[in-house]
Amino acid sequence: MRALNRPVAQLVRAGRPGRPGLRFEPARAYRALFPLAMAAVVYILQSETARRYYVGSTNELDRRVAEHERGHSRATRGRGPWKLVYSERFETLAEARRREIEIKQWKSAKMIRALIEGSVG
Repeated sequence: MRALNRPVAQLVRAGRPGRPGLRFEPARAYRALFPLAMAAVVYILQSETARRYYVGSTNELDRRVAEHERGHSRATRGRGPWKLVYSERFETLAEARRREIEIKQWKSAKMIRALIEGSVG
């Protein structure tokens, strides 16, 4: 999967007449300019030692997987190394979070394995 470089925020000149200044403009202002940059992903990691699954969502998959590998997430710390076994792309992070919750509600390793193998959706 290809990493997407996307602005989180951009420092712009702004202010009121007579009071120039700098402010941050949020990334949502750039969605029209960078529609693919705002794509979100639901991902499933599998622990190579414990054989357990972790389901998550993010808009920066490479960064997030690296954080799991470095132990920045309490849920995955000490259970690695982790391998990315599934990812599903969405237009918005809200859609990806809804799908993440749906998968987590299955509470079944069999269902997750079936999703990874492509027979459940």
